[in-house]
Amino acid sequence: AKKEFVSQFLPMYDRYLDNYETLIDQLSKDGIAQADRISTISHWTMITTFITCVAIFIFGFFLGYTR
Repeated sequence: AKKEFVSQFLPMYDRYLDNYETLIDQLSKDGIAQADRISTISHWTMITTFITCVAIFIFGFFLGYTR
């Protein structure tokens, strides 16, 4: 029984492990790609916010200075 069990289920277990490793590799690659996209969007948001704040300050300063 043990010999038959090993001969039938060991190949299934090996395929399971191979598929598991493939899935984990793909998920980690997808996670890294999403993290890179989030980081890029975050940097552009910070830059845009800074430029907008500086522009509003300069506009308000000159508006107050000329009145």
